[in-house]
Amino acid sequence: MKIYIADHFNDELVTQLSAEGEITEVLREAEIVVVRSKTKCRGDWFEEASNCRLIVRGGVGLDNIDLEEVQRREIEVRNTPGVSAVSVAELTMGLLLSAASEVAFGHEQFKAGVWAKKTCNRVELQGKTLGLVGYGGIGEQVARRAAAFGMNIEVCDPRISSFTLNSQRKETIPFQDLLSNSEFISLHVPAIPATRGMIDGEAFARMRKCRVLVNTSRDSVVDAGALFAALETTPDLYYATDVPPGDSTSCQHRRMIATPHIGAQTPENLTRTAAAIVETVKQFQGQMV
Repeated sequence: MKIYIADHFNDELVTQLSAEGEITEVLREAEIVVVRSKTKCRGDWFEEASNCRLIVRGGVGLDNIDLEEVQRREIEVRNTPGVSAVSVAELTMGLLLSAASEVAFGHEQFKAGVWAKKTCNRVELQGKTLGLVGYGGIGEQVARRAAAFGMNIEVCDPRISSFTLNSQRKETIPFQDLLSNSEFISLHVPAIPATRGMIDGEAFARMRKCRVLVNTSRDSVVDAGALFAALETTPDLYYATDVPPGDSTSCQHRRMIATPHIGAQTPENLTRTAAAIVETVKQFQGQMV
């Protein structure tokens, strides 16, 4: 089968997939297409990918793929769930720690020649409550790391009623209670209609205790207008994200830390992802025999 690699992963993937089929640089020729989040499989893309039988998404989210269209065209879609959990969880903790200790602000002040020791308003994580919205592979990895810092973990996830952490079983709690009770909140949900704008003005109004909101899921989960209003009216609130909003006003706020969607961008994760993609291609071709 001919394979088209739409987005760059690493050289290992090209080498390994070359052993499973012919690598083509022409999308129209490909029966298998490998993508990351950059390629948008929508609209005219399908006309170009007219021979496509399988789309392999290296990563978790499928929001860059028109799932109704692939179903209509009888194209299989597979992703690599769980592979990037450690990488994204570690970045989540990095953002959480950076915001809690005002690392970015302190660094910027120091580079500007200002010794901001008394204006950096640090807080500790130990003994604080971290509310996790979503408890899939990434959420679970974040919970383990946060628990090691002595944090109390609360979870809201409509798919489960309880979760196990460090051999202890806990009940999940309603979304509104998590917002009200958590000093730190981290979002780990897919980009689907039910999660679009779920952190809106009403949600921010409930987050009276929240010091840091972390978002390493998708920007659509947080309403940009409500975010900027909350940052303006809540003096201690920080927003730390790997999926910056398109609203440049929010991005320039002093209490916003942003990274350019690098959650999965580690060599270790790209190696794991390449291996998962190759295995997926092998399984698919085995079905075709």
